[in-house]
Amino acid sequence: MAFSKQVISWSLRATKRTAEVHQAVALEGFRILKRRSPVKTGRFRANWRVGLNSPDLTADDSVTKSRFGDEPNANELRAARSVIRKAKIDDDILMTNSLPYAKKLNEGSSTMAPAGIIPLAHAELLALFPGIGRFRTGR
Repeated sequence: MAFSKQVISWSLRATKRTAEVHQAVALEGFRILKRRSPVKTGRFRANWRVGLNSPDLTADDSVTKSRFGDEPNANELRAARSVIRKAKIDDDILMTNSLPYAKKLNEGSSTMAPAGIIPLAHAELLALFPGIGRFRTGR
């Protein structure tokens, strides 16, 4: 009986650790998307959202250039973390940008990001975490 308790304990720790890695990779993906987003007014960069098992399709039109930087600010990270830390290993963590021109920017319409945003962020994330499962882009 002691052996089966050890196996159960090990399994629970492994599942918890896997979920923590899942969450850490997602948070780094959020940072990369923000960093790779072209900036003219800051609105696009500020409108990346994180959803758990369904996309967050909200957008904020009040963003001004003075409110952005290369890295997510403390409030943006707090908001992303609050969603990501709830994720279990079988949950989908979805990052979306619902601005009307987001698709065109991702297709390379900006001279600041001619190769788009998501493909390069995806490649960067895979380079940082080469042995980690799979990532999906798009639906």
